[in-house]
Amino acid sequence: DVFPFLLHCGIIPDVVTDQTSAHDELNGYVPNGMPYSDALKLRSTNPEDYKRRSVSAMVEQVRAMVGFQEMGAVVFDYGNNIRGQAEAGGYREAFAFPGFVPAFIRPQFCRGRGPFRWV
Repeated sequence: DVFPFLLHCGIIPDVVTDQTSAHDELNGYVPNGMPYSDALKLRSTNPEDYKRRSVSAMVEQVRAMVGFQEMGAVVFDYGNNIRGQAEAGGYREAFAFPGFVPAFIRPQFCRGRGPFRWV
């Protein structure tokens, strides 16, 4: 809920990423506009609806991230698959911003810097 609100208010961060567990739309994400207690109830009573709502929320999140990028923010995916989830949810511009490794690590290797501990 926060990224779309900030974008609507014209508040543009310098750097934007998403650290949610977007790879798990059932247990790792809470749909927008839903108190956590209600989310837990829906998760157990109607998991398919819960997942649909989670993916819809991811679409809104990624749409806002693209909006931040269009306004000059540095935006990247940190490897949680939120772009893939948003694309699966119908957002065609989900991959408008890069992942962390292609944007920041690969250029270091191209300059001969490294190795890094996660390589």
